[in-house]
Amino acid sequence: MSLRQVTIGSIAMSSVGILRMVAQMAVIPILARYVTPHDYGIIAIAMPFVFFAMMFSDAGITASLLRSHHKQQSEWSTSFWFIVCMGAFLSLTITLSGYLLSIFMKQDILFPVIAFLSLSILLQSFATVTGASLQQHNKYTTIAYIEIASIFCSLLLTVLAAIKGYGVWALAVQQVTHFTVKLVFTTICSPFRPHFIFRIREITDHLKFGRDMLGSNFLHFVRQSITNTVMGRVLGTSPVGIFSMASLFSDLPNRIISGPLQFVLYPRMAKTKDDPATIKALYVFVSRILSILVVPSIGMIAIAHEPVFTLVLSQKWQQAGHIFLLLAPAGILQSVTALRNTILMALGRTELLLRQTTEMTVILLVPFIVAVWFGLEWATIAISVSTLVCIPRFLYQILPLIDLSMKDYVKAIAVPVIFTAVSGGVYLVVEQFEMVMWEKFITAFVLGGIALCLSILGQLPQIKSEIHNLRTVLSPSTT
Repeated sequence: MSLRQVTIGSIAMSSVGILRMVAQMAVIPILARYVTPHDYGIIAIAMPFVFFAMMFSDAGITASLLRSHHKQQSEWSTSFWFIVCMGAFLSLTITLSGYLLSIFMKQDILFPVIAFLSLSILLQSFATVTGASLQQHNKYTTIAYIEIASIFCSLLLTVLAAIKGYGVWALAVQQVTHFTVKLVFTTICSPFRPHFIFRIREITDHLKFGRDMLGSNFLHFVRQSITNTVMGRVLGTSPVGIFSMASLFSDLPNRIISGPLQFVLYPRMAKTKDDPATIKALYVFVSRILSILVVPSIGMIAIAHEPVFTLVLSQKWQQAGHIFLLLAPAGILQSVTALRNTILMALGRTELLLRQTTEMTVILLVPFIVAVWFGLEWATIAISVSTLVCIPRFLYQILPLIDLSMKDYVKAIAVPVIFTAVSGGVYLVVEQFEMVMWEKFITAFVLGGIALCLSILGQLPQIKSEIHNLRTVLSPSTT
């Protein structure tokens, strides 16, 4: 995979995330006219069960499979049938759970809705390995087109069903349609075709890899669930809504930039797992670029949170802006260092990933559970500080694996931090003058743009040198 392919693939996958958010925001006002709060409530109760099952549907095998050659037909076919069997088992389990839940909740409609939604688990299991094959063959524009087609087909059918008066089924059909369309196009476009081979001993290593990945994902799910549940129990639902909105903004760089980059770069890093120098070059370059893109934008939004949240979301969300200010340092650090987990996966060090996830879960939840009794701000500070404590420690464990010192890594990401701090200081001085909200917003936008441009200019020689080196090591002739 060349550097150009990495760039195009990352842009394609980022575009999917942006289009998904825009399309969903456009559809919500339409659905709100035809679907009742009761219908939304039924889906809100049902979907966590489905999402939880989906987390286990591939048994963590897919990420490991990307580390093996696609021509190893026996491994890939066995993995395909194993994941399909897991999907079928989980689909039936969730259906049974839906029956029991409908009795417990005294809502008869829950059982058929959950049974219908469970089909998406089975559909996803059929598309998992074929989708991994597309990813390994660097078909990221194809993956992007499939995702976009799935999003728009599912949303269109949902809107039509809502207008026709199907109520809760209009919401349920969105999930199933999405995975149906995705399965059809993925199967057509993927170069992989499963053979009738099932040799469980050939995927033993993949199962061990997957075990650690599942454990890590499960702990992440538990961490998020406990955070929201405890916050809602102690502080009420409104603070949870405010925190969720602030978290949504804090997580945007991961969704739009870091996440797509990880998706694109992981297969490449997995192929070069025996070449730490190449992984090191990729990590330094990507971290430098992420720092340039993320630090000025998120930093200035945090500093100018009052005009940004007031103009974008309205006056009632001002408190969410203040919470975002407290979350921003941790959010920035997570986004800039996002590829650290990708490195561990590529190197096959998933046991270290699981250990780090376990440590972070404990270190974050203990102070959070204490701090939440003192209010939303203290709960947010506990989460942010815990993250800022954990990530540097994790980097000290990961960077030696690719022969990268902490000093060199900090130098790669420090320049945007300096320019953003200066721009933030200028904004705080200018803000003292009498200005209306939109003037503050424009001032913050301009200062953020200046910080970004200066961050690029201040590192232009290093960026040019790294691009030249990466073009050499990532060129098809050297692959």
